[in-house]
Amino acid sequence: MGTIKLDSTILHLWEEDLTSSISLNSERIELDDFTLRDKKLLINIPKKIETGKRVFTLLLKNKHGKGIFLMNENPFGVDSLSLSITEIDENLEVVNETKYDFDLPNDEFSINTIQQTGENQFLMLTKLYYGKNILRKDFKKEYEYQLFKLDQGNLHKLATISNQGKHLRSLEMLHSDSGEVILSGIYSEKDLYGMRGVYFCKLNGTSGAIVAEKFHPITPDFSLRLMEESKKKQNLLKNREGKPIELPYYILQDIVPVVQDGHKFILLAEQIHSVTVYTQTKYYHDNVAMFQLDTNGNLEWSNILGKRQLKDNVPIYSSFLPFPKNGKVHLFYNGNINNKSHTTGKVEKAFGSEGVLFLTTIQENGGYVRNKVASVEELEGIFGRPSLYSWLDEHTVIFFGQDINNVKNQRFIKVTLNKYL
Repeated sequence: MGTIKLDSTILHLWEEDLTSSISLNSERIELDDFTLRDKKLLINIPKKIETGKRVFTLLLKNKHGKGIFLMNENPFGVDSLSLSITEIDENLEVVNETKYDFDLPNDEFSINTIQQTGENQFLMLTKLYYGKNILRKDFKKEYEYQLFKLDQGNLHKLATISNQGKHLRSLEMLHSDSGEVILSGIYSEKDLYGMRGVYFCKLNGTSGAIVAEKFHPITPDFSLRLMEESKKKQNLLKNREGKPIELPYYILQDIVPVVQDGHKFILLAEQIHSVTVYTQTKYYHDNVAMFQLDTNGNLEWSNILGKRQLKDNVPIYSSFLPFPKNGKVHLFYNGNINNKSHTTGKVEKAFGSEGVLFLTTIQENGGYVRNKVASVEELEGIFGRPSLYSWLDEHTVIFFGQDINNVKNQRFIKVTLNKYL
């Protein structure tokens, strides 16, 4: 499920799917000596029926307290849906559990994300399919998004967001203290896994009314951004002018606020796919598409960061960790030192002898600067895992890392940002 820092320890939480139940467990990682202790079962969720649908679980740090929230969908059957929010204090004791029941079929409804807005108050974004077989409904664009407000046991549907005949596979959410809610993601029109452009929607957080809604299609120039200048590129630009363009395999990863003024955010989408031949699967995590929008939905710039991550059988060392700091957005990821100054042309693969941990800063105009944190040689063969991390403080992050050729060789990688930013 993830990790959260509580006081001087990192709390690691995971779920275990058993025959008749799902258990949510925890243990502490002591930062002084990196020992593990206090392994504990937090809650146990009984399963009344196996629906075949993955159960939604989410871990949130309590913004208005010292503990955490565990959120889990209760898999009671195909005819009903229930969400439990369990508040747990810093001593890992259950303080309170609140249950929300939805009058919706479990196999036609999925929870997209939940964010805390106040003490025991949350916004929940969901996806409602118009019938069973949700994969088929995805392909046919037969679904809508619904935004709910959860307030100390009271459930209120705030808004319904139509896909307007486009593929809106996933949306991310931001909310402000003034009550505005922003939903954004990438969209396509033909290919379910393509990227035609960027979607933006701003809602009034009290009434649910849509204040602004925009679709920004990508341009021919954007689609060829990583291609070196040549006659071939000019011909392609000319041929694509005025035609709809969809780039393949892009997946929405995050929308990150630019903290300095609070009125902009950067949407990040990653080119991800896999290929399986017999028993071997190749996982590709490649270029990162970047779009900056203001909170009125105006597109200020767009760009593509060249990245090439290819790994057999495991994707755990791939992708990136985004975060805001000093009015800019930054990305940690595993790359190749030969790509340090790359803007166009061939992108060299990561995970080889020239592997490096990059900290890349996105500039105000959409450009980017890659900073080398450490080479694989300096890390003694260890590659960090971007999804397994914890912030020790606002200037220091720690990653879990492994030797990709000997996974039992495991280390923690500690990075102090002041050295690079």
